[in-house]
Amino acid sequence: MLPPNYQDLSAQEKIQILWANNLAERYETLPTEAPKDMSKVMDLPFLAQTLTHDSDEYPTGRPRLISPYGTIAQVQFKPSPTNPYTGLYQTGVHGLIRLSNQQLGNIGFNPSMALKIPIDGKPSLNWQAMFNQSIGQGDDHNFFKNPFTNILPYAPSTMKPLPHVQAFMDSLTILPGGEADRPESIVNLPVYEHGAVHQNGSAVTGHVVSPYEIIFRPNKALGWAPEDRTDYRVHLSKLPPGSLLYTVVARRTVDAEEETIGEIITESEFVASHYGDYTLFFKHSRQRWQA
Repeated sequence: MLPPNYQDLSAQEKIQILWANNLAERYETLPTEAPKDMSKVMDLPFLAQTLTHDSDEYPTGRPRLISPYGTIAQVQFKPSPTNPYTGLYQTGVHGLIRLSNQQLGNIGFNPSMALKIPIDGKPSLNWQAMFNQSIGQGDDHNFFKNPFTNILPYAPSTMKPLPHVQAFMDSLTILPGGEADRPESIVNLPVYEHGAVHQNGSAVTGHVVSPYEIIFRPNKALGWAPEDRTDYRVHLSKLPPGSLLYTVVARRTVDAEEETIGEIITESEFVASHYGDYTLFFKHSRQRWQA
């Protein structure tokens, strides 16, 4: 659905196209049935596409297996004046956020987020973050209960990984490039590249400064009772533009203290759509963190 010259357009033009596509396929009734065919979660080349496919749309015919349903809004990342990082972290950005439920296995409600940052004349960069890949929130359906992070907690290293987890780990070994071009692990979602470029497409001159960990602390005032079984997409659709979703904090290194670096604020309503669930793609960043 993207025009042939899409990659050459400005970030704002790309946002307008993606948002129009999202609105055009808005659901009348929200789907809830999880994907039935999960065989591809063991296919290494299929899994590796998550880190190599540069488009803002999925390859034709590729299903979304994890976080199958979500809802989209336009947002702004507004940086703090004391933000020490470079590139997108420093100047602030506009983009699209997708909030979803992982629906992976029998772990209950497991919310996550992906934030797309289109770049003038270049492929988008994306932030992915969630609360916990392995246990979720159980029966608590409050989307704003827990913070999200790009460094995911997982089961103890003494436990044998589940087959699909092992497959994701193995897919990292077939990625092109060297060690610096591969995430440290499947539970480390790199955010280094975001400090190397501005949204206008210009490269950062001098030393690139990116956090090791980025944490999205939810605005608790937006939450609801844990026993409330109203679909989270319905709750989110009621938030007005201008809502503060997350305070963004970061750690410069593994052992550094947290520091506030900005806020995520909505610039539209949340809209759930067929386009957002079946077509819109959020590539994972590959380049691992550097000091």
